[in-house]
Amino acid sequence: MEKVNIETHHLFDDFPKITKQQWLEKAVKDLKGEDPFEKFAWQQGESMELGPYYDGGDVSDLQYLQDFHHRMYDQDSATGEYRDWSNLQIVPMQDERVANAVALDALNNGADGICFDIAKADVDLSILLKDILLQHCYVAFRPAKNPSDWLKEYLQFTQQLGVAPQTLRGHLHYEPIDTEGLATLMELVKDYSGFRVLEVVQSQKSHALSPDKLLSLLLTRIVTVLDKLTEVGFPAEKVLKSCFLSVYLGTDYFLDMCMLKALRVLLFQIGKAYGTTLLPEDFFLYALARPWDDEHYQPHEEILKGTSAAMAAIIGGCSGLSILPKENSPMETRICRNISTILKEEAYLSKMVDPMAGAYYLDYLTDKLVKSGWEVFLKMEQEQTVS
Repeated sequence: MEKVNIETHHLFDDFPKITKQQWLEKAVKDLKGEDPFEKFAWQQGESMELGPYYDGGDVSDLQYLQDFHHRMYDQDSATGEYRDWSNLQIVPMQDERVANAVALDALNNGADGICFDIAKADVDLSILLKDILLQHCYVAFRPAKNPSDWLKEYLQFTQQLGVAPQTLRGHLHYEPIDTEGLATLMELVKDYSGFRVLEVVQSQKSHALSPDKLLSLLLTRIVTVLDKLTEVGFPAEKVLKSCFLSVYLGTDYFLDMCMLKALRVLLFQIGKAYGTTLLPEDFFLYALARPWDDEHYQPHEEILKGTSAAMAAIIGGCSGLSILPKENSPMETRICRNISTILKEEAYLSKMVDPMAGAYYLDYLTDKLVKSGWEVFLKMEQEQTVS
């Protein structure tokens, strides 16, 4: 078989280049005189009108986005992959031994980390975390008690085990707390660079918001946390490193991936405004895919929704990913956990740093989300200042 020199062989040389005008003329002919840009245009949010066709001319003035392509290359990945993300399984906890068994099964069968959703105040950590190697996996918690008290107990437990602070990775979910509570959390993790304690969460009801308003809402929330903590003496860079954003995925494949990329761009902009040296890849975006109930796709709707949402999150640049099962049964939980594993091991998304980089429509949509989200954010900030 003749070997092909991939450096000189251009696959598309045999195909003539088509201009946008040529495409338009052919499309008008096929549509019997109708204009496709009128027939197939649609509105996304309040300020984004999108069309059916994009080419290089539509993104020629978006050179700034080049600086945000291929940002998720992980040269320090423990797995050796170009692109790495944490496959996190949420484990409800009412009984320590049961939750521990579920967590160990998950970690031994594809999960990179666990998020314990704890239903009681008093927990025996020696039972809950038995045989879990905390220095080698990501462990997060949603405690049922005061988050500061919980975190203090957890960190003391890890110290007793001899876990080095710099190896501990995870995060802490909690209901909104005051500035004093946030400051206490920050003090507790001052030596734990890999454990994030400042959650900026997208409300589950916010899916009804337009994309630009959703982005601006997340920015407003993170700026509120920044302002509270910088006013009491914490450096902005330290605050942002302790933040993580919980983002719920929808059912719009391209929009979800562009939303995540736009969010990284906007967070980088916030970091610059506060004088930090953080890069776009330094922000932790935790993507969650909720169950999807659509009788038209039964009995496979969960796999379809989970797979498309996971692909959008991974391609868009998530740092952590949880696919939530409709029912907390072992089979459904296993299916949801395996989606991320299959996309990594069989679809090879871990070997592609940024598959969406340079795609005309996706760059165009990302730019629209960045600019409209920033504009709405500035408007909200101005209204708050005036009030």
